[in-house]
Amino acid sequence: MAVRLVAEVGPLAARVAVEAGASLEVAFVLDQLVAIRLDRIACHLLVQRGYDGFRDVSCIEHAGRNVPEIDWQDWASRQGVSFDPDAAERLLDQVMFPTGKQTARPQAVGRTSPC
Repeated sequence: MAVRLVAEVGPLAARVAVEAGASLEVAFVLDQLVAIRLDRIACHLLVQRGYDGFRDVSCIEHAGRNVPEIDWQDWASRQGVSFDPDAAERLLDQVMFPTGKQTARPQAVGRTSPC
């Protein structure tokens, strides 16, 4: 259940953000960060309860291909707006690593976050 919750929460956050008027780039950031952060929490709790398989592998990695991926360009065309994936990635980097704290981050698309 935790794996499915983590897999679904990012797209849900993105959809709510767009419904509230956010740009697709902001929705992209929410999709990634909400999933990554919930993944870390879920992994930690699962390991505490004896599920050692989540010690080095994230819930998203356990979900494998069952993680819903958003087709951002398709969503943009249906909304009649543009989506700049490079701008979305830059915004994600700015939010994850504010100036002075820039380091390597997990791949956004895979949403991996080992516990």
